Amino acid sequence: MANVSLQTYGCSLNQSDSEVMAGILVARGHELVHEERADILVINSCTVKSNPEQRLFHQLRTRTKPVVVAGCAPQADPHNEHFANVSVICPKALSRIADAVEQTLQGRKVTILDDVDGDRNALPCIPSRKHVAIIPTNAGCLNHCSYCKTKHARGHLQSYPPGSIEKQFRAAVNNGAKEVWLTSQDTAAYGLDINTDITALLERLLRKPGDYRIRLGMANPQHLAPRIDRLISVLRHPNMFKFLHLPVQSGSDDVLKNMRRGYTTTAFKELVRRITRAIPNITIATDIIVGFPTETEADFHATEGLIHELKIPIINLSKFSPRPGTAAANMKPLSTKVVKQRSTRLKALCVRVAAQHRQQYVGRELSVLIDEHGKHDTLIGKADNYLQVILPRTAGTMGDRVIVTPSRAGIFDVRAV
Repeated sequence: MANVSLQTYGCSLNQSDSEVMAGILVARGHELVHEERADILVINSCTVKSNPEQRLFHQLRTRTKPVVVAGCAPQADPHNEHFANVSVICPKALSRIADAVEQTLQGRKVTILDDVDGDRNALPCIPSRKHVAIIPTNAGCLNHCSYCKTKHARGHLQSYPPGSIEKQFRAAVNNGAKEVWLTSQDTAAYGLDINTDITALLERLLRKPGDYRIRLGMANPQHLAPRIDRLISVLRHPNMFKFLHLPVQSGSDDVLKNMRRGYTTTAFKELVRRITRAIPNITIATDIIVGFPTETEADFHATEGLIHELKIPIINLSKFSPRPGTAAANMKPLSTKVVKQRSTRLKALCVRVAAQHRQQYVGRELSVLIDEHGKHDTLIGKADNYLQVILPRTAGTMGDRVIVTPSRAGIFDVRAV
């Protein structure tokens, strides 16, 4: 049996895929090790942005060991020259990973891009963190965004059966999971292809008693809006994190139209207002792309205005990155200087908004679930609204729920140390 180094780029869905591949490899008798001890590398790739893809290509150019490339990159761009001499496997064929590893170690180049797993959530899994379970709700999405290459890899919406998700959820909680992340490219689209929806799934899961919290993953606004009243009711449940990730991408309707996002800024703002009025302590997160090819200075000002108006405390900023094979890649790009200047301005605004938001929690008593080890002899936990809290090492152990009072606020967290 082989020593395998499993490396992961990208989102929580990729993390979940890696946990499944780890379970399959170990069940087959292989050992997971650090790269220096490995006989072979399995790299679970990401194609959302160019940076992780370029890091992958550098790894492949400088590799000294056999490699299997999994994840979105080879599926989205199977004829890329960097994959010419390595084995590749697509995200929908995780069950074949042990076959790919073993055949690659025998000197063969393996290409598995067409196979489709049966019940994905029935595959073995080794969680990377004992108290955090990551459960995918669906593969693919319903959108056709002009800038997105992930659609090429993950495909059209394919929701997993509610019973399969519930079975994995109950097993995770029974095995000690205190946080359950429901993840996909768009959790709001869950079930729209199988005559159900995300609120029905959440209501089903929340029937299970226990000391756990569910975090709902990224949800596109246009699919969430029609069921927002029912979702608000679900989010009020004590076992739900008061948290929503709603990607807006731009504050300009013209840019959103060119991105093919399927909603307006007015609709987005109204959605956020309805949620925050109903659940005042909820944390909203969003994504923004700076420097989309058609973004004018007026469009950019509109994005700044949206942040000022809604004061969203968690904003994932990305500079536009043309992804080969997408419609936006054929548009005339903005100058690098302009994109950099706008990104710097927007980042400064986001930092100010985030700091103001977190300051309100200083001196306030919070219930915190400890879920990570931090730097400098600290622990990291999450409050009920998914606010990150830094704690002293003596505060407790992984999975404990503790009551703390933060004494200061940072940009990304509050601190009780």
